[in-house]
Amino acid sequence: MRKLGLFVGIATFAAVLFFTGWYFGSRGGVKLGSDLLKAQMFGQAYTQLTESEVVIEQLNSNQTEGAKRMLYQIQDGNIFALAAYIEPSYTRADISLVDMKILLKIWEQNLTQTGPQKDAADKIIARVAKFRAAHPWTYNGKLTNGADAEIEAKLAAILKRASESQK
Repeated sequence: MRKLGLFVGIATFAAVLFFTGWYFGSRGGVKLGSDLLKAQMFGQAYTQLTESEVVIEQLNSNQTEGAKRMLYQIQDGNIFALAAYIEPSYTRADISLVDMKILLKIWEQNLTQTGPQKDAADKIIARVAKFRAAHPWTYNGKLTNGADAEIEAKLAAILKRASESQK
């Protein structure tokens, strides 16, 4: 009976240790995954905003061939990325937790070299706001303009905040 009690005690202690480790480990993994997703989202949004800024500037200066070329290059890059992802011969190794931590560390180091995210985001948003103020535009095409007044107001507030932060 004493051995049974000892066994139950050890098994309970092991279970508590296991679940405690699992709980804290999964929370760390979720946080790391969340941080990496935020980094990817920021990088993607920043890149797309920069690309669209250049294309719009080219279109406004009647450089339509340059704008088309840039759009085709962006499209080509995305085609290559998707093809590499779905290609059966493309060897994709799972990214380990260590690899994710290294990627996040590299991203954080790049941020400290170029400034915090908020500053980088405010700079490009302020450039877009300045360009839009200098080149007002209204849509006259055949597609529906499904702009919602609430969304337009939020966008205007973001552009105003970013512009004021750069003064």
